[in-house]
Amino acid sequence: MILAPVWRSRLGELRTLDHAGALVCPGCRQPVRLRAGIFRRGHFAHKHLANCPLANQSPDLLHCRAALYEWLMEHFDPQAITLEKNLPGLPRPLDAWVETGEAGFGYWIFDTRISPQDREELRRHLEGQGLLINWIFISKLLHEDSPHPGRLHLTTTEREYLRTSSLDAAAEAAGEAPGLSITYLDPDANAFITYRSLKLRHPPQLFSGRRFNQNSGSVKPHPQTGECLYPEDPENLWRYQQKAFRMHQRTQKQREFYAARAISRGIQEPGAAPISDNNPVLPRPAIGSPEQSPLRHSPDQPPVWQPFARAGICKICGKSTTDWVTYFSKTGECICRDCQG
Repeated sequence: MILAPVWRSRLGELRTLDHAGALVCPGCRQPVRLRAGIFRRGHFAHKHLANCPLANQSPDLLHCRAALYEWLMEHFDPQAITLEKNLPGLPRPLDAWVETGEAGFGYWIFDTRISPQDREELRRHLEGQGLLINWIFISKLLHEDSPHPGRLHLTTTEREYLRTSSLDAAAEAAGEAPGLSITYLDPDANAFITYRSLKLRHPPQLFSGRRFNQNSGSVKPHPQTGECLYPEDPENLWRYQQKAFRMHQRTQKQREFYAARAISRGIQEPGAAPISDNNPVLPRPAIGSPEQSPLRHSPDQPPVWQPFARAGICKICGKSTTDWVTYFSKTGECICRDCQG
């Protein structure tokens, strides 16, 4: 297909090269002809198709790859984008690879279901090499549950390539139920459709989650991972980060409180943060006079029960005593140790 914008305005030169026999297929090196009409995307066709490694690529795949390439061209330097990158062990070239210097990631487009053996080989050759790959499905594979918005039926191939997006990971860090994501590309409408926070609704194929659908002009690739970012994503990501930060603060305060209490008692309580110079804690808050504590002991002495300074009237025996176990401050009543025993 004619993808580079510079050649769309130079069709006359391409036709001249066509007539001169100077246009060849990059896969088999056989001559090709230019096809640039009004209704179909400009492309090249073999004069005599035979034994070309690119012959089995469907028109849907080529159309979707062209839409993906045009989307990437809007956000990255053209020199950073490699289309149809050849990698060892793959049944066909990687649809697109982006190398920015700070990050590198690729895209693989599914235009049909694939067998379990092919799925395993694909994952082994791509993810096994430590490559960051974004899985994109053609929209014709999308089977939504029309009576219930947000639900869809996933094939085995789609379920195999569910992934955790940065938004899913942020939501999980914020304490929300973790989910998975899947992305589709509609090349005719030039739009992305993404489901996030997907959870299994009915085994094995019915899932439900949050649906995002935007024209590709409103969707941006994540600069580090290449995944689709929708207009509302920055706000959602900020909200998740703030919630996660507040949760971290609460957890830290709890750890500091229990560590301080353990230090004050001279013990290390289960669940408390380790007491060491490398784990500082907040100063222990004031707790009043020592007489308010029913249990006082030192590491060298066994614990001894000490009476309280405040007297109460025992609800059971009626005597006034400071040696109580439970005190009711509103009524001045208590339960003394003798009655509790």
